[in-house]
Amino acid sequence: MKKFIQITRHLYEEPYTLNLVFIVSNGRSMGHLEILLSRSDLEKLGTDLTKLKLHKTTRFRFVRGSELPADNHAWYFRFGVRASKKADRCRFNFRFNNNRDRSKIEIVSEPPQLVDLEINTPFSEIGKLGKAIYELSQLNKTRLFWCEDHLVVDNKVYEKDPSGDVISPAFEALWTHLAKTGKILE
Repeated sequence: MKKFIQITRHLYEEPYTLNLVFIVSNGRSMGHLEILLSRSDLEKLGTDLTKLKLHKTTRFRFVRGSELPADNHAWYFRFGVRASKKADRCRFNFRFNNNRDRSKIEIVSEPPQLVDLEINTPFSEIGKLGKAIYELSQLNKTRLFWCEDHLVVDNKVYEKDPSGDVISPAFEALWTHLAKTGKILE
């Protein structure tokens, strides 16, 4: 499996709140997290990424939620970019935490999930990803799919599942894309 990022937007109180499912892989591990963001937050993320310039000390961090129990947040999401030691390369860093109490695991509830992934990629991909995130924030498309040799913003997921499950449709869109294009499979 190659490294990829998929962001799926599901209809939920738009345009005030966006229900987003992030599925990310570094080629060896994969994680996902469902979060709520404002449209302006997503638009700012896209804009900030397009403005990022490569320097030895380049660092960027977008954080929402909190991992501190006292803050009582449902989730923690961090997306960062930092320059790599190799010229013209950078690392995307994702940290997902659904803040489920690991000492009180219930069979019925969503299990605890803590994911930390880094994706090493050419620096030129940051601007492409930023433009695609900005396009997604305009609410005309429902899915963004990125890997180093393929970027698409499309409408593969149209509406929320009546059961309330948004993770399954996000993965279904990913697997459908894989079956049609073979872009992720090596």
